[in-house]
Amino acid sequence: MKKRTIRWDRLVPPGMNGRREAGRLAAGLAAGLVWNAAAFLVPFLQEYERLTWVRAAFEPFDRHLRRALIPFALLAGWMVALALVHLLSHYQESRSIYLMRRLPDRGELWRRCLTLPLTGLAAVLILTLGLSVLYFWLYETYALIDTDSQGRWYWTLHRMFYE
Repeated sequence: MKKRTIRWDRLVPPGMNGRREAGRLAAGLAAGLVWNAAAFLVPFLQEYERLTWVRAAFEPFDRHLRRALIPFALLAGWMVALALVHLLSHYQESRSIYLMRRLPDRGELWRRCLTLPLTGLAAVLILTLGLSVLYFWLYETYALIDTDSQGRWYWTLHRMFYE
């Protein structure tokens, strides 16, 4: 069976190193993941430790989550900027935009400009959604919320969207 490899240079504009671009994308996602986990879990665990003894109410979930989503918002902005850089790079130096427009495959220009940024944006959205669900579960499980007849989920979501 033939081994399939990704030809990274076909995913970026001519003259750019596709493997390096993908490595930077992976490093940015890893750094965002570490920052996200630290921004949510450290204050959450400190508050849990402090409030376990006092039996007071937790800070609302949206305040915890907003701090944690900052790196992913920055990464999403970086992906938009990367797509613009890829597109504008065709207009620099050798003017490869003319060659890209004359190719028989009309989608080659957009494939080279948007593949890595859209992949990165999809990864950011998947990580944001997955970690938000995980953090909400942690908050619901360990936060000491006074429950009424409507339940804990109702009050958490109510505070998140209406206060």
